[in-house]
Amino acid sequence: MTLGDDLRLAADQADGRDAVIVALNNAHEEDLVAIATLQDEVAVLTQKLADCEGTTPPEPPPSTTTDFGACPTKGGNATQVPTKWGKGTALRTFASSGGFTAPPPVVDVGTWHHSWKPSLGTAMTTAAVTAAVKNAREGDFVEVWHEVDVKVHGGSLSQADANAIKAMKNTFYDIIQTARPDLFVAHTVSAWLFNDQSGEYPGNAGDAGTAEWHANVKADVIGIDCDGMSNITKYPDFTSSIKNVRAFVEDKGFGGWAVPEFIHPRISTDPTGSQRAAFFTTHGNKFRDGGAVYVTLFDYNYRPNQEVIVGSPEYTAWKAFI
Repeated sequence: MTLGDDLRLAADQADGRDAVIVALNNAHEEDLVAIATLQDEVAVLTQKLADCEGTTPPEPPPSTTTDFGACPTKGGNATQVPTKWGKGTALRTFASSGGFTAPPPVVDVGTWHHSWKPSLGTAMTTAAVTAAVKNAREGDFVEVWHEVDVKVHGGSLSQADANAIKAMKNTFYDIIQTARPDLFVAHTVSAWLFNDQSGEYPGNAGDAGTAEWHANVKADVIGIDCDGMSNITKYPDFTSSIKNVRAFVEDKGFGGWAVPEFIHPRISTDPTGSQRAAFFTTHGNKFRDGGAVYVTLFDYNYRPNQEVIVGSPEYTAWKAFI
């Protein structure tokens, strides 16, 4: 190789080093731009999170772990439920009509759903709501006025009454979010509202007897009461109610769904209760598989042969879920 060849090779190598340096510098500048862009995006998201802080309701318990339980029998109290069904049982209780005071504290129970039926016109003040829920524990469910749709449908409430109750419910929810954000608010309707045969889904937003009216009631969960069916000659099927309430909850942005009341009296052609036990098992599985947050048996003898007797096939079937 001649001296000229050596010089040309050295020049080529120098040009290559310069090109690499230029490329590295360009890549570094692009990285700096990308980093600055990401920092701006993080700042925007941080501000949005700060704006939302304190306004987002708590997430309902995981729907994969349905809490099963019962309500007290007629004339009983909350202590009956863990005695009859076992400690840790979910509990459903009710205040007397017109009342809005705190129920007694509960012990040895799981999820607790308590509802009041305040007189129409009762003011939902922070002081009144805080006093009423003082014995509720973290994660419990509270509600004012349940099954408004049934009362409008049956004529005991007017649509104007229902609209006033909706306002009461929404104020109650807002106060709970501020005063007791550790609690969940339920809004309960009847299962017939979402039944393919008897209900109207989505229905008319102007009528509390249809599902759509309930879409802007403020609540964490929608409850469907699977009881009180008029035909007591056969066991009902709530499959379509489950399907439709799940769709409603997803469509309208509620946090989940539950079954505060489930029961049907033992029918005349089922003297031993074995058929009702199968009915309990079938629906317990459907409620659980459908992701209900909690399910409580309306173990209340307001109809003949409705209360579940300890040791009966129905008792064994329901106890298996608890």
